[in-house]
Amino acid sequence: MKLIDKKRCIITESDQEGTGTIVIPSNIGKEYQLGKVVHVPASDNNLVEEGQYVFFQLPPMVKNSTGYAHKADIYNGKGFFILHQEDVIATLSEPNVSLATFKINGNWLLLDMVIEGYSNSSIALPDTYRPPIDEFFFKVKQIGGNVDENKEGLPYAIDDTVYIEKNRCNPIILEGKEYVFLHKQYVYAVDR
Repeated sequence: MKLIDKKRCIITESDQEGTGTIVIPSNIGKEYQLGKVVHVPASDNNLVEEGQYVFFQLPPMVKNSTGYAHKADIYNGKGFFILHQEDVIATLSEPNVSLATFKINGNWLLLDMVIEGYSNSSIALPDTYRPPIDEFFFKVKQIGGNVDENKEGLPYAIDDTVYIEKNRCNPIILEGKEYVFLHKQYVYAVDR
């Protein structure tokens, strides 16, 4: 099979069961999936490589659709998706998901959620308490390889505090710690 658009890739469902401590809170509008890249056209600026495990999202109706991205067709014995490489949220060096194997991709950022002031407080909060999102601020943990540089370099760096459109972030739990991933277009300012 020859892909016409060099920015697309063929992804099958993962041939290995994903393990590790990744939790994606349920979201009625999205379906997250672990897959494996089986074909990517030759290019100098690919965001994914053949054989990589990838994490991507699809609307639930797409996953069950027989007409989208050739899911009903077979590529080397498996159903497959044809996705744009920038739609891959993260690559994984192995199907064992951990912060060490999870690498944010393309135009995405992985942000650490930090609660200001609670760690220094003498008030004991139950383990199940989760403050509202307005009480968090966000620090850059990983930057995708397609985030644009300007004349001064990247607009932000690892550990910078950034101001984001909070209703656009997607929670993800890696190794028991909650992070969010977010498209670069929803980062509005950096605290430097």
